[in-house]
Amino acid sequence: ANRRLKALNTLSLTLITQSCETYLIQNTRPELITDTFRELFETPVETVQDVHRQLKRMRRVIVWTGERETPVTLYSWVGAATRYLLLKRGVISNTKISATEEEILQGEPVVKVESAERHHAMVNFWRTTLSCILGTLFWLWTGWTSGNGAMVMIAVVTSLAMRLPNPRMVCIDFIYGTLAALPLGLLYFLVIIPNTQQSMLLLCLSLAVLGFFIGIEVQKRRLGSMGALASTINIIVLDNPMTFHFSQFLDSALGQIVGCMLAFIVILLVRDKSKDRTGRVLLNQFVSAAVSAMTTNVVRRKENRLPALYQQLFLLMNKFPGDLPKFRLALTMIIAHQRLRDAPIPVNEDLSVFHRQLRRTADHVISAGSDDKRRRYFGQLLDELDIYQEKLRIWEAPPQVTEPVKRLTGMLHKYQNALTDS
Repeated sequence: ANRRLKALNTLSLTLITQSCETYLIQNTRPELITDTFRELFETPVETVQDVHRQLKRMRRVIVWTGERETPVTLYSWVGAATRYLLLKRGVISNTKISATEEEILQGEPVVKVESAERHHAMVNFWRTTLSCILGTLFWLWTGWTSGNGAMVMIAVVTSLAMRLPNPRMVCIDFIYGTLAALPLGLLYFLVIIPNTQQSMLLLCLSLAVLGFFIGIEVQKRRLGSMGALASTINIIVLDNPMTFHFSQFLDSALGQIVGCMLAFIVILLVRDKSKDRTGRVLLNQFVSAAVSAMTTNVVRRKENRLPALYQQLFLLMNKFPGDLPKFRLALTMIIAHQRLRDAPIPVNEDLSVFHRQLRRTADHVISAGSDDKRRRYFGQLLDELDIYQEKLRIWEAPPQVTEPVKRLTGMLHKYQNALTDS
């Protein structure tokens, strides 16, 4: 079942990609989509039985019109949808994997791509390291008994802040929270808990009320609520039997505030400018995936990069919400990768050697350490793509190859500045 589900995920991404390309073709070159297919597209589908009926109709139309008169994306989509339904039936029935299913499952090994957030991870590493070093030195220098509380808050704040898009706001949240926890914890420590500790029910109710109302504020994403919830529980220091040492309570509260302040200062000093860099690396990885699809190597053509590419697409959307040009460019590169991967490229040594050269140049674009090197390698990649188009013409490659390569080259020329400049 696990193998089937993984294959279903891959096939669903394939269907999405081919649907997007068909939609673009329908808008840019409407003459390629016949009226028969348009009628099939407009027919509403609500149940699985409707899907089966529509697929049968589409297969009959493709047989009737022939593959040459049918856009590549359409008959590829129908084939992928048929495989999807076959695997889906196997998941539901939970039967032994058949020979046909085994062929589908072994057909496309999934490839993992290199992370685009290495620089971001390095910045976070130095932030956490410096915060912990400063906290330790402060603890050893002052000999403060609540220095361990400051270290705990440094660890909590840095570990949470580095996992969220805006570490600075996480630190501010915890600073506000620890400041709010001081009077709130004081109320519980001096008034509520001493008067309720004789009754377990009242004690639990008082703590439940605290968690309930602060939890609501956390759900509303109120600034300071998350820090207040953690800090208040931490400074009360529940014990059995309960002891009330005010100096210990005050030390613990001040330790939390100092720890949050140290983490905040380090995050302000060690600036993270990796967001734009990560976005550019992601976009160039999409370009590299599209270029890598141009190959005559059978093993390389079977490699499936779609799961990794869509994972990178979601990361790009999280990093740059609302940036439609980046999203459109990335999706176009994914479509180009899928189309070139299935394109019937002529098999000969001349093109194979040039494919390796294209991949090397695309890798140089990703790994370039400066804008000047990146522009130079990107210009070299564009020149090589022009030469490649000429080679395809010499070797009489079919339109299924020349058209996507031409479209890819045009997109790279159009977005050259976005892919090379910091």
